[in-house]
Amino acid sequence: MTMDVKERESNVLEKILAVTLSPNHAQESSTGAILYLASLAQEISSDPQSSPPLMDRDNLDLIFVNRLIESPPEQYPQQPLHYLLACFARSSNELRSMSPRNDAATQQQLQGAIMACRELIVQYAALILTDAGVIPQSDAASARGSLQLLDAITAQDEAAAKPDPELGSPTALPHGFLEELAAKQDTDSLGKIMGPVVRELARLVLNCSPLGNYAAPLAAVKQLVSIEPLAKALVALPTFLPDLAANTGRAIELPGMSWLGPCFCPSAIDDTVRPPGQPSVVQTCFAGVSTQTRRQGDIQRHQDTLHMAAKHITGELTAIIKSLLGKATREDMLRWLGGVIEGNMERAKMQMDPAKAASHGFFANLDAVLLQLCGPFLEPSSGVFWKRVDPKYVTLGTRLSFRDDAKLAASKQEEDAWIKQQQQQPSSNGTPDGNTEAADGGWHFICEC
Repeated sequence: MTMDVKERESNVLEKILAVTLSPNHAQESSTGAILYLASLAQEISSDPQSSPPLMDRDNLDLIFVNRLIESPPEQYPQQPLHYLLACFARSSNELRSMSPRNDAATQQQLQGAIMACRELIVQYAALILTDAGVIPQSDAASARGSLQLLDAITAQDEAAAKPDPELGSPTALPHGFLEELAAKQDTDSLGKIMGPVVRELARLVLNCSPLGNYAAPLAAVKQLVSIEPLAKALVALPTFLPDLAANTGRAIELPGMSWLGPCFCPSAIDDTVRPPGQPSVVQTCFAGVSTQTRRQGDIQRHQDTLHMAAKHITGELTAIIKSLLGKATREDMLRWLGGVIEGNMERAKMQMDPAKAASHGFFANLDAVLLQLCGPFLEPSSGVFWKRVDPKYVTLGTRLSFRDDAKLAASKQEEDAWIKQQQQQPSSNGTPDGNTEAADGGWHFICEC
């Protein structure tokens, strides 16, 4: 017997949410994962002798409230957030597997029900992630907070995933969830959700050497900043660019001070201030070199490994910075680059204090990324270079200060007079009139780079 549209809609929602209003359907489940919402079924049904009520978009909110808030199951194998993520993944599967042979009206009704379900999934997930206290959780899950989202992000990476027995196995983050979450939350809410996530990612990557599992946290950061609403929320966090003048340039590497800075720390260059990332490059690759107890082929193999890791790190960092140089966050990213350079003027000294400046490894990675960004217009003979790069930026730009740099064949008074004269003359290269890519008071983006 062919099911009508309402029955098909109910069956689809049962599969997605793993709940049912029919006791027979719960018993028929071979996995035992579909829960029977007995109290809600009795509440909805007007006649106890009639057939069990069907699930549809009109009673979806009641179903979520009953399943998550009023009658959450005891000893369920998934925490509420990971249950919702699994529901979101099943909704995507149902959308993909929907038969194209359905007539237009049936297709529209089923798709509408699934999309309404997805919207509520994201809505209730946001309540959990913002710690609204509406949805009951275990003590371990409540303490984990929005870091449960990080568990989902890293769930597919075996080296990064470390399941807590009290939390159970996390659900791998389904494709499209972050995009829908970001689209339905304001910047402040997203910052509250993502702040702990990026802080923990910064801590994880800071402790990694190029031989460690730096790839998982860098990939997670790259994924987050590729979503424009999330990127806007992340650059609005106080931990995007700390006050380096008040805290010294070394603060950019501290996870509690900056979420982006530690991403630049994985390096083969040893740091004399903080403990080396693990596994130790020196101990793993170069132990015994001074005593000539290592074979040359073994040393070369390790060097090749480090070169490949450095190339991969640069590629991931370049992708992160390019995403943040998108139109919505470009000025913030340029401000970060300028602030990091200005805040590390300690490195310009003949004898710098390593504790007051970012590490050599940090700046080696930063320099490599900046060269990657400048690659398309590094050739001075190209028309792009001379059309967009204005030498006057060195003295007239406000993002970086070159006032303390040594000058050739010019006194301080002569320099000040020349700068005053240049300020009164319009520039035609780096500051094209009406250019939408202009930044820092009119300097073109290429000139800024």
